[in-house]
Amino acid sequence: MPADRIAMGWEPEDFEPVKLVRSNERPNFEGLVSRRNDTHVLTGFLHHPVIADAFYELSRTGARIHLQSESVDVHGIKGIMRLVRDRVKAGRHMRHISGVLAIGTSGVRYFERLGFERGCIIPFGYFVAAKGGLEAPSDARGAPPQFRIAFAGQLIRRKGLDILFDALGRVRDLGWSLDLIGSGPLMDSLKRLATEIGITDRIAWQGPVAPEHIHGRIAGADLFVLPSRWDGWGVVVNESLAAGVPVVCSDRCGASCVLKSPGIGEIFPAGDVDALGSILRRRISAGRLAQESRVGCRAAAAALTPEAGARHFLDGLAAIEAAAMPPPPPWMRHLSPLPS
Repeated sequence: MPADRIAMGWEPEDFEPVKLVRSNERPNFEGLVSRRNDTHVLTGFLHHPVIADAFYELSRTGARIHLQSESVDVHGIKGIMRLVRDRVKAGRHMRHISGVLAIGTSGVRYFERLGFERGCIIPFGYFVAAKGGLEAPSDARGAPPQFRIAFAGQLIRRKGLDILFDALGRVRDLGWSLDLIGSGPLMDSLKRLATEIGITDRIAWQGPVAPEHIHGRIAGADLFVLPSRWDGWGVVVNESLAAGVPVVCSDRCGASCVLKSPGIGEIFPAGDVDALGSILRRRISAGRLAQESRVGCRAAAAALTPEAGARHFLDGLAAIEAAAMPPPPPWMRHLSPLPS
């Protein structure tokens, strides 16, 4: 478990009844890569040394290899360099890859730009079980109920909290509060920025919260905002919808593909303070979230459950095996129950 995840409150997962094998133990690694009749799904585009080693070993045996990967950030000079690097890599290794589980619309576009044919790209996402109960809407400050906004994540530049603060500064004349869940290296500088903008008294700095408690902390908010400059997906979008909370996120969040209906959320151009401020003003002015809107969010979250992901995973691999077009992702189609 990486140190930064531990600091965010993550704990070791229980994978039962799935068999978990530690591939950093050489005998285990050799046993896995020798199984040429299995379907192997490798995470990322061969960036991690262990994954790259597994790919090279498997490609020599003719095993069926799939990738599951987000896009990389392709914006700016560094982004262009990453894209060129990965195009070269794709040119070398594409013939050994049967299919790709591409995370979000940005992931699909990324692998298309690398030269993968649309027929071997399975639009995919992250699917998590919502945990915790619902909290009744309330205002921790003891004032009359205000429009509650929530954010959860690392306090790092990529998450774009400075963009959110600037946008909130433009709606100081309205009644709202912000529950900010998370920790990170920008904590002190963000507190200074909040003071400069004049919104310090509107923000509840809640610190890191274990993943299983995120749902309960978000529930009862009227809006969740994920203003990231870039995010491969953004699982908090799943968690917010499951908690009955609509989401506003930037167009550089992979999970933006889920927010197709204004009833469950909106998308703004990454970094555009004016656009985000306009959305916030409209939503705050409309008042607190009606219960029927929360029901709609939870209904949308049904396409993001582990069961929905499992069904799509199996259907996608089967389509690749049959040389058929991969099915649309769960949030774009009606799902029947998983077979028993």
